[in-house]
Amino acid sequence: MSYHSDLIRKIDRMDWPDFSRNAFLSELHNVANEMYSRKTVEGYLASFLIFQQLSEEIVKLLIQNSSLLLQLSILPREIKERDVSGKTFGQLIGELEKGANDKDTKKLIKECQRLNGLRTNLVHRITLKTSVRSIQRQASGAKKIYDKIYDLFEQIRDQYRISFSKYADDVEEYKEVVHDYLKKPSKSRHCKKF
Repeated sequence: MSYHSDLIRKIDRMDWPDFSRNAFLSELHNVANEMYSRKTVEGYLASFLIFQQLSEEIVKLLIQNSSLLLQLSILPREIKERDVSGKTFGQLIGELEKGANDKDTKKLIKECQRLNGLRTNLVHRITLKTSVRSIQRQASGAKKIYDKIYDLFEQIRDQYRISFSKYADDVEEYKEVVHDYLKKPSKSRHCKKF
C-alpha cells in the first residue's frame, strides 16, 4: 500500500493509533494498583515498575498520534513516521518533545521526566535505601505522577480523536487532493531554482 493510500485509508476507516494490547495494559494498570495497595516492598517495587512501563506505552502511542496528525496536516507531502522501537523511556520522551505538542502534552512530558528520574534514582540506588519507608515514599511519588500522566493522556488522546475526526469529515476532499497531486508530472512538484 502506498503512503498516500495508507493515510486515506486511516482517515476513511477512522483507524487512529491505539494500544495494540489494550486489554492487557488495562489489566496491568489494575495489577499495579493492587500491588501498591499491599504495602510491601515487593508490591511497591512491582507497582513502580509497572507504572513506568505503562507511561512508556502512553508516550509511544502519543508519538504515533503526533506523527499521524503531522502527516495529515501536510498531505499530500510526505513525512516519515518516527521509529520508537528499542528506545529507552528517556529517548521516547525526547521523541515526544519533537512532535506536535500543546500545553497538556508539555505537562505530560514534564511528568514523564519526573517519573523517569524517580525510577533511575530508585533502581540505581536501591541498595543504598535505608528503609522500606524510603522505598514506599518513592513508590507513592511514582503512583501520583503516573495518575497525573494517565489523566493528561486521556485529555490529549481525546483532542487527537477530535482532530482526526475533522479530517475524516473531509476525507473526500483529501482523496481528491492526493489524486490531483499524484496525477501531476513530478517536475511540477518542485520549486524552480533561483
